[in-house]
Amino acid sequence: MSEELYNGIVLPAEWPPKGSSDETNEQMPVPYLDSPPEHIPVDVGRQLFIDDFLIQDTTMQRVFHQPEKHLGNPIVTPERDYEGSSVYLVGEPVLWDAREQLFKMWYSPAHWVAPRALLLSEHGLSWRRPELDAMPPTNIVMPHHERFAMCSILLDYKESDEATRFKAYGWESRTDESHFNVFLSSPDGIYWREEGRWSDTFSLDTTNVFFNPFRNKWVFNPKLRGHKGRSRGYSEVDSFEGLVNGNAVRDSVVPWLRSDKRDDGSDQLEQTSIAQIYDLFATPYESIMIGAINVWYGPENDVCKEKQIPKLLQIQMGYSRDGFHWHRPVREPFIHAVRNAGPGHPEFGYLRPAGNVLNVVDDRLFFYYMAASGIDRDGRRGVYTGITINLATLRRDGFASVRAGEEEKVLVTRPVTFNGRYLFINAAIRKGGALRAELLDRRARAIAPFALNQSVPFNGDRTCVRLEWKHGNDLSALVGRPVRIRFTLTDGDLFAFWVSGSASGESGGYVGGGGPKFPGDRDVRIK
Repeated sequence: MSEELYNGIVLPAEWPPKGSSDETNEQMPVPYLDSPPEHIPVDVGRQLFIDDFLIQDTTMQRVFHQPEKHLGNPIVTPERDYEGSSVYLVGEPVLWDAREQLFKMWYSPAHWVAPRALLLSEHGLSWRRPELDAMPPTNIVMPHHERFAMCSILLDYKESDEATRFKAYGWESRTDESHFNVFLSSPDGIYWREEGRWSDTFSLDTTNVFFNPFRNKWVFNPKLRGHKGRSRGYSEVDSFEGLVNGNAVRDSVVPWLRSDKRDDGSDQLEQTSIAQIYDLFATPYESIMIGAINVWYGPENDVCKEKQIPKLLQIQMGYSRDGFHWHRPVREPFIHAVRNAGPGHPEFGYLRPAGNVLNVVDDRLFFYYMAASGIDRDGRRGVYTGITINLATLRRDGFASVRAGEEEKVLVTRPVTFNGRYLFINAAIRKGGALRAELLDRRARAIAPFALNQSVPFNGDRTCVRLEWKHGNDLSALVGRPVRIRFTLTDGDLFAFWVSGSASGESGGYVGGGGPKFPGDRDVRIK
């Protein structure tokens, strides 16, 4: 039986799709963009303009945006003897623990195959090392797994057992060259116990795990190698216990994301003829899955070792509304290495994102990532040398906007349905510009009292503002009824819209690794 998603997309009977051969150089198809639903429910989260899924017709221009690197970078550098010359993020996340009102960042000190350590922060900018009950005190929290090459850590908001609300996956590499997938749980992210393990026969060192709350699926995302070099595989199960049971995972892995012709044409390639997908980390944000895609441009590992330089990894963004098919409209780096500065620049190469991709802090999105200079403080060079942890920030919902200049432009949505009461927007309108909206019925007629000539124009720069009409703002009478929203815009950018049941604008959408305003993983009021 086919599954209908929260946004009206109906999955095919065969799911997950078997994927395409990695011998093809064509872009991944995105079926829901070719055949969108007849009407689209918009009850979950802010609705972003990263593609045409929501758009029936428009004269506005879509613009993609990049984050700003934090002026205080790097925000974490090696300080302890056991951290050597590098502090790594190789899948570890930054998660907001609302119970303790703290950000928690896990990282690898000194080496990418190492015990894991913990950092704490109230606001996500300055970080401290807690002194835990070791002798002497350290901030290491996983000392009994000394050769984790990857470590996914998740805060399970649906877990009723307090002892297992944090869950972790690690790809363990042993000195005898055997490999294991190891699964752990913890009440606080500090004290861990092993839940199970299974021998690894097909996945490789950058394998990771993530949770898709839109479908309540745990996803096993192994690194694969094939015709196009590094790529990603996909397997989904219904529970964390399903991951621990290796048979449930291994029997259902399908080829997933690979590089394509738009990657191969990059002028960033270094001594290789083909770009490769090195990593994919996925997180729920508002109404979609956001993917931080690590693209490898070379050089090959042996060349890096010979020249003693980091490989070139760049961070791109991908977007998915079904959790499997990735829309990758922009192939330029979202967060970029500074390669032309040469070795010694703090972000010369080897950029890798935090496993949770993003956090929401006030009106900004926080993106944590690591980068390598290739030279440590004593002047020694190396492939994995001089690695620090950094931060870039972006306007909330700021991945893409639809824009108009001095001439008025129009956007009409596809038919949407909702259960909320108030229409909210995220927009930046310059002085002299204006944003208005009206609601249309099936015949494209204005619905009173929500006609355009009754719309109160918005002018300003706000990430959450309620649109109003002169004779009423409550949309309750339209609940469950397919309507189109017609926006008109001059001199500004529209980033998102949503219909909220609250006058203060909570979207009910997801917020990645969380943030100080949220009691959990969703945009709801803190009570």
